[in-house]
Amino acid sequence: MLELHTGIDETNKALEYYSLVSSHFVLYSITMLFNTIQTAFSSQVLLPVLGRIAAGIPIDAIEDSNRDELLALLTTPGRYALRVCGDSMIDTGIFDGDTIIIQSLQQAMNGDIVVALIDHETVTLKRIKYLPDGQIKLIADNRNIENRVYDADRITIQGKVVGQIRQF
Repeated sequence: MLELHTGIDETNKALEYYSLVSSHFVLYSITMLFNTIQTAFSSQVLLPVLGRIAAGIPIDAIEDSNRDELLALLTTPGRYALRVCGDSMIDTGIFDGDTIIIQSLQQAMNGDIVVALIDHETVTLKRIKYLPDGQIKLIADNRNIENRVYDADRITIQGKVVGQIRQF
């Protein structure tokens, strides 16, 4: 075992120094990555909405001079995305594989499409309806899937759908 004249075990000192440097490097790396991501989102990244397009009878092709920031849909505080698995909301146009944008909140209005946590264990995407007897009905927008009713204390609202992204 190597020791310095001071009596300090050189191997332990080297390991302590390595551990200290490593933890600072990891923290620095994470901080740099976060700052890079934050800078990317805070810069003016725009997806311009150039106008309207008819999905029925053709309309005049006129470019809209107002350009909207679609980035706000994705980066508003309290928002997150979820990938949809299943077909319980197909009659609303939310399909398996779609990405939905959720606004985090704990309360919703009748008819909102919500992320509902059931019994603190399972989560589902459904339309919510508050019943007069204090129960909550979670409604599937698919006539082939049964709606379910729960006691209100079994349901925790985690957010509501505010947007949707679909890739072809």
